[in-house]
Amino acid sequence: MPDQKIFVGDVGTRVELEVFEGSTVVDISTASLITVRIQRPNLTSVSRAASLSTDGIDGKFYFEIISGDITLEGTYSVQVSFTLGSWVGSSSIVQFEVDSVLV
Repeated sequence: MPDQKIFVGDVGTRVELEVFEGSTVVDISTASLITVRIQRPNLTSVSRAASLSTDGIDGKFYFEIISGDITLEGTYSVQVSFTLGSWVGSSSIVQFEVDSVLV
């Protein structure tokens, strides 16, 4: 789950997440094709490329929110997909809240 507050209309916010297997961090240093699917509260979704935050040993990756990603207040879901060796798959789904802004 993102550490920072995210608001409707945010652009350029860097969202960092970690990959775990159970309670153990997954070494994603050799991962490729890292993609994040962001599902909005109205169940529409977008996909974004993601990048390793460091060398990947710590399981951390990030994506940056671009214009049009965060359009509604409410609960968003995020799932990362990637290739790691011969394994191709997806992570568990993580949810975060998006707050409204004054108009």
